[in-house]
Amino acid sequence: DYIFDRDAAAPKDHPDPVGWFLTESRRGPDYLFATAAALALRSLGYPARVCLGYYAAPENYDPETAHTPVRRTDLHIWPEVQLS
Repeated sequence: DYIFDRDAAAPKDHPDPVGWFLTESRRGPDYLFATAAALALRSLGYPARVCLGYYAAPENYDPETAHTPVRRTDLHIWPEVQLS
């Protein structure tokens, strides 16, 4: 029962933003979901990391400039786990 909320943030003076996300607010942006997942995977012994990148949506391609604009909202953060 967690909610994706781009605008949610732990209080600035909170010592554990991921703990706040997991136990108190239960809502947050993708970086908190990704960090919590990577930490859970690591606690189970899996090598995991948090990755970030931009998604250049093909429908935004501009043939006149031959570029695809990338916006701030195109930033995505996800966990990555290495499996054998």
